[in-house]
Amino acid sequence: MKKKIILLTLLLIFPISGKALDCSYAEQARLRKIASNVTTSYEYIENGENVSFNITLTNITGEIYVHDYNRNVDYKYNGSNEIKITGYEPGENVRYQIYPTKGNCTSSYLANKYVNVPYYNRYYKDPLCEGKTYSICGKWQRVTLSYDEFVKTINDYDRKKDEGIKDETNGEKNNIFDLISKFIFDYYIFIIAGGALIFVLTSVLKKKKSKYDF
Repeated sequence: MKKKIILLTLLLIFPISGKALDCSYAEQARLRKIASNVTTSYEYIENGENVSFNITLTNITGEIYVHDYNRNVDYKYNGSNEIKITGYEPGENVRYQIYPTKGNCTSSYLANKYVNVPYYNRYYKDPLCEGKTYSICGKWQRVTLSYDEFVKTINDYDRKKDEGIKDETNGEKNNIFDLISKFIFDYYIFIIAGGALIFVLTSVLKKKKSKYDF
């Protein structure tokens, strides 16, 4: 009788939770696998000089839901395996936490998903960037310059490029001059000897011609 009383007392103090049994380690592992299968992708929408991003999460099931950590908003299964979340700004680092919908297993999230939304360069379509490969003209570059600063930077790049072409042309001319100078320096003896030989032959021919003409 005493044993039954002790056992009953222990059950009242430390009840065996049916909820705990419902969320075993095997069940948690299964839910984590479902969460790990969630994938993310994004698309962008341009509107003049501005852009916004939509993020799509796929492989969503009724056993999980998505918590947007940045916005503190929950997104639940709506009958489709995709959830599209709109209106993100360029350069946002978005974090999603995947939770189980099963009430007995919601003590912590199952997985984290991160999406790093790229920066957007509103100047990439500017006529000053046409045909140019400067990093400042890249579509997904982070450019925080004012338009006047942007124009000045492009002009500086163009000027340096032109100076580089001039230096390269001058370098080619100098290389040709150096080659000619080196050739003369290396073979000046033969050049002098050849010149002397030509002079002697010319003199002899002139004398013979003068003799016969006389």
